Amino acid sequence: LTPLANAQQVAASEKIGTMKLVEGEVKVISLSGTQTDAKSGHELAAGDKLVSGNNGSASLVLRDGTVLMLSAKSTLDLKNFTFDSTTNAGSMLLSLTKGTMRAVTGLIAKRNPNAVEIKTPTLSVGVRGTDFVVNADDPNSSEDIALCAR
Repeated sequence: LTPLANAQQVAASEKIGTMKLVEGEVKVISLSGTQTDAKSGHELAAGDKLVSGNNGSASLVLRDGTVLMLSAKSTLDLKNFTFDSTTNAGSMLLSLTKGTMRAVTGLIAKRNPNAVEIKTPTLSVGVRGTDFVVNADDPNSSEDIALCAR
């Protein structure tokens, strides 16, 4: 492997969070394409994709304390996540391509809200609140986004 490819592989394999509650069918697809059934305690890495089935839902906690709740029929890409627990500095890029997700932000957003970004097929959301819902059910309709301060 080249040094850059090796660095990307190491970064993708670092634990960024943990599945807390999984109900119904939820799959984790790794950056390499490996697909596994999500279970409570499953460790997540940057680049993992979560896919919930018709009766599936899941909650996960990222290393900075961010809590994400994924509803049924949803697809969420954990595209990028960096976090320094000493300084609370970091960044997060999530992509919700289908379905609905609720997020309660953690230390990254509290320190620097501009460091958290959530993309859907039709828009990009910058975080300004601490508790919000993003809906990406139909790219042909308007997006429903609620930003609510705690």
